[in-house]
Amino acid sequence: MKDRPAHNKRWPKPAIFWSLLVPGLGHIAVGYPARGIALSVLLTATYLGQIYFKTIYTTSGFFLLIVSYTAIYGYIIFDAWRLSSSEPQKEKRWFMRLDSLIAFGVLACLSSFYFDSLHFIPDEWRMPSSSMSDAILLNEHFLVDLTAYSPGEPDYGDVIAFLFPEDETKLFIKRIIAKPGDLVVIENKQVFVNGAPIDDSHARHGDTAFQARRDSMPAMTVAPDTYFVLGDNREESYDSRFFGTIPKNKILGRARIILWSDTLSRIGKTL
Repeated sequence: MKDRPAHNKRWPKPAIFWSLLVPGLGHIAVGYPARGIALSVLLTATYLGQIYFKTIYTTSGFFLLIVSYTAIYGYIIFDAWRLSSSEPQKEKRWFMRLDSLIAFGVLACLSSFYFDSLHFIPDEWRMPSSSMSDAILLNEHFLVDLTAYSPGEPDYGDVIAFLFPEDETKLFIKRIIAKPGDLVVIENKQVFVNGAPIDDSHARHGDTAFQARRDSMPAMTVAPDTYFVLGDNREESYDSRFFGTIPKNKILGRARIILWSDTLSRIGKTL
């Protein structure tokens, strides 16, 4: 009776672990570095490409990124598992050692931190108040496009992120109502810009009582390089009616899309 040949297969769980830790690292651990690097680059390019072309800020592009990123990441894990469980074990080389894998993992994490620090990558914010309801609800997470105005100018209706002029350690989210040189006035909750009532369909008025400072404002001309902003939830918003206009150099970016909400149907809603 002949003995069966030994296939010397690896235990697949380490490959899965390394792949979950850093995409592609599981392939390096089992001796397929070129394959792992190529798949990792593909995954990264899928993410960065959506950001570069700004398709991530559309509903269809947002969900396409989720599906494609998940599919590629899933394949990377599966492929590392398949190679580790079905292919004969390769001779252990320097890049397969534990210390090398840890070093690769640290390098990947540092690279991730570097990319996240770039102005190119959108910021994730959480809405701390109801001042922008119903566009952005309390505690919803959304993406801020930090490159929206470089180059370019903010436009009417843009929901912008900016440094609070009275305390620049705080970040605010409001909607642009008037631009430099515009004449803006509020009369009994109706906003007029250059003598014409604006489309106020996004505004929310929950309090029918009249409060002079909140619901009416004398005419003012928006100064050069500044913007007049209001919260959509007018009765619960601290905005340009109280602290004046926002200098352009204090604008950080444009809020673009809801990333997470307790109301699942709102995920992917554009702003």
